[in-house]
Amino acid sequence: MRKLIWLFCAAALLVAAGAQAISAPQSPSDPLANIRFLVGTWSCTSNMAASGAEPARTVTGTLTISEGPDNGSLHETFVAPHYEWHGFLGYNPASKAFFSSGVDNYGNADSEIGQNPSATGITFVGTSTMQGRATQIRDNRSKLSDTKIRDVSEMLQGGTWRQTAQVECNKT
Repeated sequence: MRKLIWLFCAAALLVAAGAQAISAPQSPSDPLANIRFLVGTWSCTSNMAASGAEPARTVTGTLTISEGPDNGSLHETFVAPHYEWHGFLGYNPASKAFFSSGVDNYGNADSEIGQNPSATGITFVGTSTMQGRATQIRDNRSKLSDTKIRDVSEMLQGGTWRQTAQVECNKT
């Protein structure tokens, strides 16, 4: 179950994707202008790595993104069988950084800060707290087209980054 939770955290965090879209905001009056293409419904497929007794597998779910409060963030919801995650994606002008945070129906929480946005993507780094244990996580996200995004999700284990999932979402 823990591995399944990682998948859905990765898929939900994927909404921060955008190779051409995520860069420093073009307009101070609308810091999310570069990522508003994410608003809508996405069909996501995740190829998950084997973990412990759980074999490698593919899992699907639906990601829905809408405008958050006061146009200052995007609200994210990811739903799959027996799983749901809610979060926010936004931009903090004071720190000049994107953020992504959320919680799932198992009480697991995550928080990441976007680093080094460029024309080829963005890397989010932060912490996920699962079953009372904090783990460092990293998500490398890219925009493949206006209707396709990808996230390669990793977690730090024993000092080494280990890929946990590769998630691709198509806008429906």
